[in-house]
Amino acid sequence: MLFDTPTSPPTGHIKEAIRKIEQKTSDFTGVVTLVYDLTIVKKPGSMEINVAKSNTNSIFTLHYNIYLPTNQQVIEESPKDPVVEVRDILCMNIPALEAVKPGSHVKEFTLGVAVDFGESKTVQFKQLVEKRTNNVSITKRLLRSGKLLAYVSAFANYGGGHVYIGINDDGKVEGEKITLQDRKELQEKIGKAIGSMVWPDNSYTQSEEEKRWQINFVEVKDARGGIVPSTFVIVIYVAQCLGGVFTKEPESYEIINNEPRRIDFPTWRKLMIEGLGEKEDKSDEETNDTHYKAKVDEILTELLNDNCEWSELKKAAENAQTTHDEVDIRLICLSKLIKFCLRKGYYENADKMFKEYEELLPKSSNVELFEIVEQYLLCFQERSKGNYEKSYEIASKCLEKLEKIQPGIVSAAFFVLVATVVNIIAIEKCNRSEKNSFITQAKQYYHTAERHLENVHGLEAARADLKHKIYVNEAMFFSGSCLAGNKLVNFDASVISKAQAQKCFDKSHDIVSHDMFPLSEFREIQYNLAQSDHFYRHCNSKLTVQQRMKKALKFAKRAEDAASDAGLREMSQYAKNRVTSIQEEIENCSL
Repeated sequence: MLFDTPTSPPTGHIKEAIRKIEQKTSDFTGVVTLVYDLTIVKKPGSMEINVAKSNTNSIFTLHYNIYLPTNQQVIEESPKDPVVEVRDILCMNIPALEAVKPGSHVKEFTLGVAVDFGESKTVQFKQLVEKRTNNVSITKRLLRSGKLLAYVSAFANYGGGHVYIGINDDGKVEGEKITLQDRKELQEKIGKAIGSMVWPDNSYTQSEEEKRWQINFVEVKDARGGIVPSTFVIVIYVAQCLGGVFTKEPESYEIINNEPRRIDFPTWRKLMIEGLGEKEDKSDEETNDTHYKAKVDEILTELLNDNCEWSELKKAAENAQTTHDEVDIRLICLSKLIKFCLRKGYYENADKMFKEYEELLPKSSNVELFEIVEQYLLCFQERSKGNYEKSYEIASKCLEKLEKIQPGIVSAAFFVLVATVVNIIAIEKCNRSEKNSFITQAKQYYHTAERHLENVHGLEAARADLKHKIYVNEAMFFSGSCLAGNKLVNFDASVISKAQAQKCFDKSHDIVSHDMFPLSEFREIQYNLAQSDHFYRHCNSKLTVQQRMKKALKFAKRAEDAASDAGLREMSQYAKNRVTSIQEEIENCSL
């Protein structure tokens, strides 16, 4: 790189240039490549950038231009993510999802009134903030940022979905002012823009509009039910289209004779699927299989934690087994179905599935891992029945087995469960020495669970949910309480810390605000239980004791109502325990 001045530029300029080059390199290669494979040497009048020569064929992708949905946004696949994740999308090696049907969108909207549904992996809201001018039509405003095409890519790569244009982030209906000419232009130009995207086998044509996408203009009404003139919510339906839908061709390069050359899409796709060497790595099939299992686990867990219906979870489990009919997938599905039954208190149904699980277990490709999952479920079963000592006994026998598997989601989940059980037992112990021993164990297990999550890469939703679980239960712990609702008496308060409890809540809030992973419906019940304990225990100079107790009661009742509505037997009982004890406390305060 030659400088265009007779002498070298100021040192500050060179440093800034190097910093930007390193940052850009790190963005798509990661830190390891930056450290070991890139060297920048300053010379008089020039700067030399050396890239280590790889002993294998390589391609360098700057932008995949493929998107996936989260619960509140759509995110572009990062070049730093494992290649196998993109390969899974291209090869349709992902769990089968029930596709969103055309015409299933909401068809009634009232101006200024919030809708009764929220954003999700199949629903996104968008409000055009830029005002219409003579030079900028609504179509240009909609397509200018490229965000609409990102929604189309994300929904198509998942289960399909709807984009509601004219609804703000809070779900409030604002509507969009649209003329007849606007409608014609929107149909034509949105169709052209979507048609220019890269679809599987590149066979997309505008004649397939009814199959791939639809645009609907839903009239907005006022509070009295009258039509608001020229005001609509634009609903764009995107159909599920597996195999990889890109906003445009991926930006990827290969080095030929020391020169970067852009790779065309057909070549890039072939390289991604078949591999770069003459022979595909023998472990690729195993890697793909591992990723599929992880995705199935994550999808079923998400349904479970959103308090889904039995039929919905069972259908998702059946779909997961349609493309991969193997023992390990069946064991994953059984574990989630068993957990559903245990949360609801359907113990007979759980026992039947436990028998099937035990029969399949010896045929698994990872017996040790699924044995631990089975012990986790048995431990959970006894806890849900109130047999805490029995639950602890099962867990204790399994702790040695945990050392034989790689730390990750399963081991972290097990340690959280053990910690909650130990915390409950600690509060029930009368002997001070025994009580302190169990309190110490509980604290250690929560810490171990968090440490094991540090080994989890990918599976962001599952990781975030487990973090929420750890922090919520730790908040109870530092409030001198436990999941069951029992509380330490004041003279046992060495563990009680308002600051530590608040720190746990703050960590949970950070996951929502920074990582964009909100509490699931199930986890929100536990969060309300923890908030109830927090107000019950910790003094607040602005509130009287009775006011604190009323706040605690409000959160406990909120948890009780949600648990009762969802039919969650164990959580419902734990919430009732709190309601009863708090009401007694309020009565005592009134005397």
